[in-house]
Amino acid sequence: MKIKDFGGILKELFEERLNLLNNLIHEKKLRFDSTYSFSNLLRYSETPTHFIGELLGAKIFKPTERISVKFLQGESEKISSTNSYFMPCPKDISQPVIRMCAEDNTLQSLLLITNNDYLTLQKLPFPISSASIQRKIGDSPLDINDKADLLILKDITLIKILDFFYYYRYIPFAIITKKNVTEQSIKNRFRVDLQLDFSSLSKSIPVDYITGVNFSHSEANIYIASQLISFSNQIIRETTIDRYIQEHKFVFANALGYEDALKMSFKWIERSTDEPYESKPDFVLVKRDKTFDILDLKTGAIAIKSLTKGKKLKKGQRIRIHFVDYVNELISQLEEYKSYFKYEKNIQFIKNKYKLDVDLDNMRLTGIIGNQNNFDTSQVTSALNPYKDYIKIISYYDLANMILKHNP
Repeated sequence: MKIKDFGGILKELFEERLNLLNNLIHEKKLRFDSTYSFSNLLRYSETPTHFIGELLGAKIFKPTERISVKFLQGESEKISSTNSYFMPCPKDISQPVIRMCAEDNTLQSLLLITNNDYLTLQKLPFPISSASIQRKIGDSPLDINDKADLLILKDITLIKILDFFYYYRYIPFAIITKKNVTEQSIKNRFRVDLQLDFSSLSKSIPVDYITGVNFSHSEANIYIASQLISFSNQIIRETTIDRYIQEHKFVFANALGYEDALKMSFKWIERSTDEPYESKPDFVLVKRDKTFDILDLKTGAIAIKSLTKGKKLKKGQRIRIHFVDYVNELISQLEEYKSYFKYEKNIQFIKNKYKLDVDLDNMRLTGIIGNQNNFDTSQVTSALNPYKDYIKIISYYDLANMILKHNP
């Protein structure tokens, strides 16, 4: 089986399951006691030995709507190992909290954490789920053996401290299979999982998790915020985060204080010879008065330990804080977007095509980059001083906190 075949099979199976659940809700044969949303974003990847499929997202569908599962990235991701897909881990894991190696093994509703990392829970800006906590002395929360055949992770949280940095990973649903898996094996496994879900629904006890369904979606947007923090701890493409935010753009825009977040193309009707023909910011953030600001995204888990660096001045008595090149690239990109509006023809193009007003004096540029491990607020503020009147830099951890505090 090829990775594209694997992704296509999962898309078909998840759509079948989610629409079955939604039809039962429509027919009033299935009722939930709390608000709910559906996971309809599919991320699929491959390692040298395994395929990995992960279902995430939190979109509200009406009972009469057909649910379509979307791929979170245009093509599969190639990952060095199954463990590294879920969390940075030591190469040789000797004492995991849980080691998965058996055929058809399933973990559900657990938080896996070593004793040494337990205090990290206090740093999370949101409460963990009602999952039971599994912890013990060890060097990693999870180890998936290369010989594992077909595994499922459902509602699993992983927390790990590595080199003084802490990592958080939430997994709503993931399936891990060897590359020689057959389509029928995957379908059989899904059938068993669906039966388990319906068995839970038939009981008269509260259900905390069903594959593809998120409960209490409206309560402080905990689910979306936790996913953003999880993404910010992964070596992941900017486009993957972009698509996740696009799928939840109203939550995202409102938390930042805007009415909407749009995808727009800035065509340079007027330009000099060294300027581009077209610019595409990640998001245009629309204000209530129909003016707008501009936002661009970078990754959270960058390869360096800090977004800033210091330079000693005059016998070491003073240190001047600078951004690293990766952040400077972000700032240059934001400034290019704003320079587009120095030409009147470009302003008229935006007004005519998108029906928005341009307020260049009050236009703000925002960049989102970094996470809780590499974003020192005081140092970022110092390095940002030359641009403080029109540029703002925040981390994904900051964004998640804004979403948590926002009352939808």
